[in-house]
Amino acid sequence: HTSAAAGVGGVIKMLLALRYGAVPRTLHADEPTTVVDWSAGAVRLAVHEQPWSHVPGRVRRAGVSSFGISGTNAHVIIEEPPAADAGPAPVVETPHTAVLPLAVTAATPGGLRNQLHRLRDHLTGVPDGALTDVAYSLATTRAVLPYRAVVSGRSTADLLPGLTAAAGGDAPEPAARRRRMGVVFSGQGAQWAGMGSGLSAAFPLFARVFADVCGRFSPELAEAVATGEGLDRTAFAQPVLFAYQVALFRLVESWGVRPSVVAG
Repeated sequence: HTSAAAGVGGVIKMLLALRYGAVPRTLHADEPTTVVDWSAGAVRLAVHEQPWSHVPGRVRRAGVSSFGISGTNAHVIIEEPPAADAGPAPVVETPHTAVLPLAVTAATPGGLRNQLHRLRDHLTGVPDGALTDVAYSLATTRAVLPYRAVVSGRSTADLLPGLTAAAGGDAPEPAARRRRMGVVFSGQGAQWAGMGSGLSAAFPLFARVFADVCGRFSPELAEAVATGEGLDRTAFAQPVLFAYQVALFRLVESWGVRPSVVAG
């Protein structure tokens, strides 16, 4: 039993069947059971490998069932994808105004410089609208190695000078390992009218957590934050500050920041 991955083996099997155009033989079932009336429908047991070629005008589909011993009951329908366009996919430019971090990592100082040079050369042909994809790929598909550099900017013009400077700077030091970090929650007095509006507009996670925590205290908190009326009262100020800082904490936590200590 594959536990939490129950059924995944069958999904992989059917994807390969679609790819290679063949239905594999069903294992450990050489003879169809006599309990089922096989003549009543079109279902057949695959006692031999069978060709499964694409037929124009028809779509190949497969069903994969997962019945776990503890109660899992799932069924997935897999459908072959449409024919891919032979040409390269067009670059879709998505306007953005956010500052994008480009994270570069390497095993050695020389390797880091080489990666920075390569990224700089690559960006010379990348439109600003595609920078989000570049930043995302660098952050999610690269191994985290000892030597690292991050250059941020809103456009290619912003990023190129930073990459050049980082590649030609002093010898980089290895990134710190297992450094402890603490987060301090501030006390009453730091509240202001409209607090959190900019972060809520930019980050849905912040908006969701901020609204949820405020709602758990009082439905009047949202109005107090928006208008500023009553924010000087302890009954409003402290809950709003707590909600704001919890939302901010969850936001940076979603980016991979894991503090060792929380105080305040």
